[in-house]
Amino acid sequence: MSTPEPSASNSGTPQESLKTLEAFLMDCPPQTMWELDPRPYLEPKNYPKSYELRLPVIQLPCKECDGLMNFSPTGYYGTIQEDKFDNSFIKYVCRNCGSALKTFAVFFRLHERSEKLTAINTENSHRSVLRYLLAYSDYSKEMLIC
Repeated sequence: MSTPEPSASNSGTPQESLKTLEAFLMDCPPQTMWELDPRPYLEPKNYPKSYELRLPVIQLPCKECDGLMNFSPTGYYGTIQEDKFDNSFIKYVCRNCGSALKTFAVFFRLHERSEKLTAINTENSHRSVLRYLLAYSDYSKEMLIC
């Protein structure tokens, strides 16, 4: 069974067509690439081109509560740097029952001047991340395969 290619879901002018991090976490299908507006979620760090990525509260269906509930991140995402690739797991917990967990496997790249955040819902698949790196990076393919 082949893995679908990451697809860009918006390609309009910068900032006008960029989506929110909330929308990405709640609505992005697996192995899909979205371009996000990172400005509401970034807090500058003391290091050049480094930012703290603040995770938003989102609404997801909760099986324990039997309905749409607010979910909060279980921790901080951490530091994200411009023009660096970062993949991680983000965990959310239901604010109502405290027992329902949702884990997201994501890949982020914060573009220069923090104007755009490329995000891929990797669904635990590193194939889609590798395809993105090979298709969209400035690095040589030999460096990425090593």
